[in-house]
Amino acid sequence: MDMEKLTARAQGFLQAAQTIALREQNQQLETQHLLKALLDDREGLAAELLRSAGADPKRAADEADAAVRALPKVQGGNDRLYAASSFSRAVDAAEQAAKKAGDSYVTAERLLFGLAIAEGKASEILKKAGLTRKSWSRRLPNCARAAPRNPPPPKINMMR
Repeated sequence: MDMEKLTARAQGFLQAAQTIALREQNQQLETQHLLKALLDDREGLAAELLRSAGADPKRAADEADAAVRALPKVQGGNDRLYAASSFSRAVDAAEQAAKKAGDSYVTAERLLFGLAIAEGKASEILKKAGLTRKSWSRRLPNCARAAPRNPPPPKINMMR
């Protein structure tokens, strides 16, 4: 994923996911890290989107926390993170959804959508919390429209 194709907010969530993984001493960046980052947001964007789609954001947050805690810890490493294939697929799904909608940039809402549709632990968590593809598309067909479609994102440094 080209980080320049993410809005500043989406970049912030990816950076928060990396911070969570490092803090938890995880070697791989997993979908549950990104879901946790989205659900930990003080502004409550992801929680409100889930609630609007008929899902339980508290259950999703609790499950995401548990899933992150259950990941293997690596000690004595060099703090290098590797993106799990499920993580890469989820981010790619978000990018593809943005392209399909005619958006130049991937928003935080699209990241949540990517987590929901791409196979991975976050997708399982969201399903357990009551989110279905049908409820997402029926209740939130234009979820990313709340953010500007083509904002120029500021540059931030990300670990690669």
